[in-house]
Formats: sequence, structure tokens, C-alpha cells
Amino acid sequence: MQTSKPPSFEEWIEWCRRDRTSQGDEDDIDPNGAGAELLCSYLTRLFASPTSFLASADSAEASCVVRNVLWGMNRWSLYGMLRTNAPMPVQVACVKGIARFYVEYLDGICNDCGRRPDDDLTHLGGVDQDVYMIPDSSGGVDSLISDSVAQPLRQAMWDAFEVVLQRCRTSSCQISALHAIGERLPQISNTREAVQLNQLLDEYLRRDAIPSWLRTYAQSIRDGDYVA
Repeated sequence: MQTSKPPSFEEWIEWCRRDRTSQGDEDDIDPNGAGAELLCSYLTRLFASPTSFLASADSAEASCVVRNVLWGMNRWSLYGMLRTNAPMPVQVACVKGIARFYVEYLDGICNDCGRRPDDDLTHLGGVDQDVYMIPDSSGGVDSLISDSVAQPLRQAMWDAFEVVLQRCRTSSCQISALHAIGERLPQISNTREAVQLNQLLDEYLRRDAIPSWLRTYAQSIRDGDYVA
């Protein structure tokens, strides 16, 4: 998105929907200027009402949105926002909005648009695999579950993943949140954060309606047997 001025929200949405795998552009945003809060506002607006802006996106475009917004290491993505000096409350509110993005959008497009909610489709590629890999993508969410961000941002991400585990029906969204916990726990043993994440796992495992393969996955994390 090479531009001498910030894109409009509509232009940014179109950029999010494009396949950028062969593009290496570093998009211009001034981390100390008005662009920082502008980027936060765009992300927050998308997360708050994703179906309003992505209703016409097909599965390939949905994958692009996941990759560009949540995976991408570029200046107009979540990763880019975390490297601006936007006020912390603004960034925290944006990160909390990721929960709604999962519940209202990703949960509706994963697992064959919800027609196969209990099946493991993450190994088949496409949007299910992309959603599963969100916490392990070296981009925005990966940063948010690491020590590289301030604690309020990390807590906001865990709050969002708690909502995902509680409200998302599809296994691809649920395993995405579990994947994040599995990546983080080995790094933080004997900490308050570890206690919190194990409590999330315990609450999840107490549920009855969990596919057996997904229960096994969650239990392996809880038992310390998780292999990334």
C-alpha cells in the first residue's frame, strides 16, 4: 500500500483482502504522528463490526484478512499498531476487540462456514489453518502473548481468547485459542499468568460438548505434554 498519505478506511479494507504473499512492501506510517491513532481506529472499527465490512469476502479473501491483519509484520496491521506510540488505553481497547472478530466473523467462516464445527480441518490449509496459526505467526498476536508487550496488552489478549473459548462454536477458533495457551505456558511456569491460563484450560475441559480430538489437545497442554 505505497501511498504518500494515509489510506481511507475503505482503501485499507481492500488492502486487507488482497493476497500479499509475493509483496514485500513496508507501508509508510509515522509511529509518532497521527497515523498511529488512525491505524488503531481502523483496526478497532474492523474488529467491532467485521461482517459489515467483510460480508462479501470469499474464503480466500478471508485468509488474506487473517494474514494481513493478525499475522502480518507490516505497518498497517496489528503488528504495526503495537509498534506505534498510540495511547495504551486505545491499544488495549483494540486488542480486546479481537474477541468479537473471532466470534462474529471467524467463527462464521471456519469449519466449512460452520457446517462441520467439530471436525479438524486445520490440516487442510485455507482459512482453518490460518486461524489455527494466528498465535504462532510471528506477527501481532504472537507478540501479544509474549513478554515483548506491556502486561495490559497481554492481559487484553488473554481476555479475548477466554471469550473465544466460551463463545465460539467451531473447533478451528477454539483450537486457535488453545494453541496460544500451549505456546505461552512453557515460558511462564509458576507465575500468576500460568495460574490464569491453567484455569482457562480447566474451565474448558469441564465442558461436555468438546470433540474428543480437541479435548485430547487441550488436556495435553494442561498436563504439560504439549508439543508445538
